[in-house]
Amino acid sequence: MKTIELPVYGITINVANKGGSISSSGLQDDAAPLEYKAAVDGLLSLILGHACAGINVLSPVYLEGIEVAAESIWNQYGE
Repeated sequence: MKTIELPVYGITINVANKGGSISSSGLQDDAAPLEYKAAVDGLLSLILGHACAGINVLSPVYLEGIEVAAESIWNQYGE
């Protein structure tokens, strides 16, 4: 298993073969509206899929994309 710590939103990825797990202390919020939680889950699933496929999720442009997507989710569904 390989662990990748992203420098945005406290994202931690654990990659094992074609699967793994992902968490984010900065994005996941149990008290948030259901739509926000669903959008964040979708974003994190995409990031996990990219990491499992071998995409460099630590590249500056990829990290910028995460930040833009997270901001968009917050603007759409945040409180």
